[in-house]
Amino acid sequence: MAENDVKPDDDSSLDQFEQKLIEEEKKKARKNFIVSIVVLAVVTVAGFIVYGKMGGKEQAQAPLPPPPVPKAAEPKPEAPPPVPAEVKPAAPAVKTAAPKAPAPAAKKEEKTPAKPTKAAAPATTPKKEEKPAVPAKAAPAKQPAPAPAAKPESKAPAHPGEYTIQLGVFTEEANVKKLTDRLGKIGLTPELGKRTINVKSIVVTTNKYRYRELAEKDAKKLAAEGYKNTVRITGPGSYAVEVGRYSSSKEADAAVKKLEDKGYTVHVDFTAVKAEGTVVLISGIPDAGKLEEVTEKLKGAHLDFFVIKR
Repeated sequence: MAENDVKPDDDSSLDQFEQKLIEEEKKKARKNFIVSIVVLAVVTVAGFIVYGKMGGKEQAQAPLPPPPVPKAAEPKPEAPPPVPAEVKPAAPAVKTAAPKAPAPAAKKEEKTPAKPTKAAAPATTPKKEEKPAVPAKAAPAKQPAPAPAAKPESKAPAHPGEYTIQLGVFTEEANVKKLTDRLGKIGLTPELGKRTINVKSIVVTTNKYRYRELAEKDAKKLAAEGYKNTVRITGPGSYAVEVGRYSSSKEADAAVKKLEDKGYTVHVDFTAVKAEGTVVLISGIPDAGKLEEVTEKLKGAHLDFFVIKR
């Protein structure tokens, strides 16, 4: 029983303690609220004070704009002083000079000098005198041009139906001599002329040498045997001894045979070269009858030819 009595006393003391705590919390809340209100009020007042000071400074600074007052120094309107120039006193001076009566006199004077300008016109005449230079251009020194009329050689019309026979073109005088001798035997005298021609040349060379020294060694042997020769390069690291150049296959074949008989290996190449040739002609054949007579002689001697009719 004693224990039961103690419990209720404990419960009541707890309730009282809780109430005290609640009251204290309420007091603290009120204090906090009051403090916050006070702080807010202080901040607000301080803000107004600061704003007032800033506004005062701005207002104090506002008077600064007056310094630009130097604009008052804009006495630019002083430009009017030049205005007195606009007084136009010069105008009356013009009026004084306006005596138009004397002006016509001046015009007359102007007319008189105009005449001298006409006298100046003769100065242009010398330019016309320069035209005589044109005749210099016309100097028909070209009149000799009629000379071309002399070009039509009267020879052509003098021998209508004239014929010429060409018997060949040779690069070696020995061949020319042989042909002229044969023509002389049948009673014909040829005419000889020089001409640059393209000749098909047959080149005869011996062997193929890797070294120039070997080619020169054989070249000396050939020279001792009567062959005029030259050592030439035929390719990279390749040399040959050129023994001769011939205009006909017959001559080239004869040279090749002789060299082969002596134990040389021979090579034949063909090339075209320009050379000075001798042309063998029979000209001055007046008509077809004489032409037939000459051609019969040539055929009888087995000579090749062709006829050119002028």
